[in-house]
Amino acid sequence: MSRRYRFARAWARVEILLGVLVILVGLGLAAVALRIDPEAPLAALAGGRGRVITAVAAGLAGLVVGGPLVVIGQLTLVVIEMRDRVARMDRRARRQERDRRERGEPRGTSRLLPR
Repeated sequence: MSRRYRFARAWARVEILLGVLVILVGLGLAAVALRIDPEAPLAALAGGRGRVITAVAAGLAGLVVGGPLVVIGQLTLVVIEMRDRVARMDRRARRQERDRRERGEPRGTSRLLPR
């Protein structure tokens, strides 16, 4: 893992953590909405069905808001990892080409030329 892109990696991990927290808070609010006493003043206004609708809405809101945060954070980490791998492959190819030239061997693409 290179030392570059440390901030981007940290930010991606923060996004994943925030997304998971938002999902958990949404599910927690859904559980609280289901357990509210039906005789409470606000719950009495909505009725029994209102508690279920509120719980479903809170759970879905947590998933809708938190899910993309998790996905964006993971995609950021994937892109950074791909960049590191491509840079490593490029360094290896350059080193092999340099070694070939030093030994006096033909270029690696010479085998592709017509004879």
